[in-house]
Amino acid sequence: MLYLPMHSNASARLAVLLVALAATVGATGCQSMLTMTAELFALPPDPDKLAELEEQHRKQYQTERSRDSLRWLLANRVQQGMSHADVARVLGEDGTYEENARWIKQNSTVYREDDELFRFGPDDKGRSIYLPFRNGKLANYDPKLFSPDDSKS
Repeated sequence: MLYLPMHSNASARLAVLLVALAATVGATGCQSMLTMTAELFALPPDPDKLAELEEQHRKQYQTERSRDSLRWLLANRVQQGMSHADVARVLGEDGTYEENARWIKQNSTVYREDDELFRFGPDDKGRSIYLPFRNGKLANYDPKLFSPDDSKS
């Protein structure tokens, strides 16, 4: 067991971190360790770069109805609790209020009768996304459902 006093210098702490990293690689395998290390040391996203990407994807969705761009916006810029106006700004469209959304709500365990559903789309593949708003805020929303790993074309 390696013991380092709390007052040890940064080099010693780095050495301990590297030893722990090596032990973890041995225990979990290289590929999973690389993923964990990348997540651990990932820099926070640059807000200017994110704003630029958001604008690019919004324009591509608006002009080409790109499904990939719509999904990128939904995965990376739309968040639980946003107002309808905020979601509309991110996507570049107001969406269409579904007055007769009973057919969606009655077959769902996540929508309530008082939820307001808005349809966004269709995209270039003819598909639309229905987003529920409860008391004016986006409800039951998980951006991970729109990430590329989970998407089903």
